[in-house]
Order: sequence, then structure tokens, then C-alpha cells
Amino acid sequence: MGVHRAISLTTLLALLSLLVLPGPVEGRDTDEDFQTWGIAIITGSVAPNSQTWKPFRYWMEGQGRFGNDSSRFSQAVIRPALGYAVNDRTSLWIGGDWVPTSRPFALRDDFNEYRSWQQVLWSDHLSFGTVSSAAALSNDCSICPVPRISVIDIVNS
Repeated sequence: MGVHRAISLTTLLALLSLLVLPGPVEGRDTDEDFQTWGIAIITGSVAPNSQTWKPFRYWMEGQGRFGNDSSRFSQAVIRPALGYAVNDRTSLWIGGDWVPTSRPFALRDDFNEYRSWQQVLWSDHLSFGTVSSAAALSNDCSICPVPRISVIDIVNS
């Protein structure tokens, strides 16, 4: 009698993926560009002293991105949103992005990108910091909605 061993689904998928991976691919020349990105986020309750409005939240995010070896302002991200706190750990958000972009991020002409997004945000304060996770749907005005799920962020407090 032979010995039967069970193989996990993860192992099976990993082995099958080796069959469909392409061979070596010759890459293009790459440009090196040192960049600096900055971010500021302000969040809070719309009316912290009102029981009715306390769960309603605001979010304002601004990002500045400097390219061309950090010598020129190349992109901004302006991201306002309104949210609702379901409980102490979970909130629902709806917002929009305005992303003006210029060289070197814009390959030819400068452009503006507009997106709307919806997000479920979960976070918890633990002894070593705050752990957060988000699942979001981002809608670019020129393409179909594309779901994105963030990795878990851990921020030391």
C-alpha cells in the first residue's frame, strides 16, 4: 500500500503558477529618479459635541510629490472625504481625488485626474501601535471602477 499525503491548496496554486509563468523577459532601459513625497491628513468628527452628528466624520488629505531628483513639483493629490463611524473601529467613507500631474510623472503634457472613491476602514489601537486595514473602490472618470484593497498598515503611536 502506498502512503497518501494531502497537499494544501496554497501549495497546489504555487506549483501551478510555475507552469504559467513566462520565461525570461528582456527589460527596457530604466531611468533613475530620486523622489520626495510628503503627506498631511486631517480627520475628525464633524460635530464632536452633538450626539446626532458625532458619528459623521471629515477627511482632508494633501500630498506633494517632487520628481526629477526632487528638483520639481510633479504631482499633487488633494483628497477630501466624508465618513460615518459605524462603531469605534469601523467607518465608511466617500470622497474624491484631484491629481494634477506634470513632468516627470506626465510623459508628455500635464494633466488632471479626477476620481471618486468609497472605502470601509477598520482600525484598532494595540499595545505596539495602531493597526488599520481598508477596502476601497476607486472610480476613475475615464475607466471602469477598479477595486483596491490595502495591505494592513501598522503605525506606532
